[in-house]
Amino acid sequence: MAEEKQANIQQQLHSMRRMIIGLCSFSAVILLGLLLFVPVDERILANGIIISERDTHLHAPEDGVLMEALIWEGETVAKGQPVLRLDDTQHQGELKQIEAGIEKARSELEFQKARLERTAKLPLPKEFWHMHEELGIARERIRQSAVELNRSTGLQGKGLLSQQDVERAQMTMEIAKSEEAKTQDKLRILEQGLESTILTEAGAEIQNAQSALHALEIERELRQQSIERCVLRSPEAGVVTLLNKRRPGERVLRGEDLAHVAHGGATRANVFAGESQYHRVRPGQRVLMKSLSFDALRHGYIEGRVLRAGVEPVPQGDDDAGSPTYRVVARIEHSPQKLVLGSTVEARIIIQRIPFWKLLLPETLR
Repeated sequence: MAEEKQANIQQQLHSMRRMIIGLCSFSAVILLGLLLFVPVDERILANGIIISERDTHLHAPEDGVLMEALIWEGETVAKGQPVLRLDDTQHQGELKQIEAGIEKARSELEFQKARLERTAKLPLPKEFWHMHEELGIARERIRQSAVELNRSTGLQGKGLLSQQDVERAQMTMEIAKSEEAKTQDKLRILEQGLESTILTEAGAEIQNAQSALHALEIERELRQQSIERCVLRSPEAGVVTLLNKRRPGERVLRGEDLAHVAHGGATRANVFAGESQYHRVRPGQRVLMKSLSFDALRHGYIEGRVLRAGVEPVPQGDDDAGSPTYRVVARIEHSPQKLVLGSTVEARIIIQRIPFWKLLLPETLR
């Protein structure tokens, strides 16, 4: 009886063993089938940050000193609203000097115009009065010759002078008239030449005064533009996300990044991928992101798609000796929580969905 009972127990154990082995084999086959044929995501791991639809970086227009920060991080700004102001004391001083020079140039221009108007009315100076004296002398000779001719004619009628004496007096008269005509021609030529020269010189002086005034006005406009550039303004309405300089008196260098202004909502993410699989990133690929500002297991993942990918690696500092990284811009399509600009994310770029067994093959054979 005891032996029969022991045999039954052995038979039951043997059945249970075969059942367990069968279940394990079946489970292994199912698991193997799932592993081999169920599709999985082939992905690239990367890190990134949340950015806005568009953003603007305000750079220093020249070397200088920060005067004041008018807006702080997180504050909303309107289009054209000042964000930072640089010291413009030197430009203001130069502008005052230029404005003083403009007033002086305007006075000089008005003086030259008045001089030209006066010269046009009285073109001859005192140096040419002697020509008028010569003309007066020539006319006096004509008068004397006329008197002498009349006297000679009268004396001839009385028989006191010969015809030759009368003809000599007539010749003297003709010579005096010829000299007077020559003197008038010379005076007219000199007057015309002098007037033209004086008017030309006066016109040149006016042109020089106008050119000097125009040059000063251009210089004033340039200085006003320099003063305006010292005020860094937001090109669009947005939110100030970063101030790299905020304390008055800080030195700034030309081209230095001073402030960031975000325009629009947090709808983009800059994801930085390594070079090993970057060549497989394409626009339209899905991107799953885990934000470090909230619990992904509790709230879920951020979903997006690749918008564009950079061609060259992101510039690195001199102290960064790591492998190059490439910027991938992802468009956020869904987020379980409100995103914070500048917050960090861990991203997975989904290259493709393929059966698990293909992952075991080299990339060229997939």
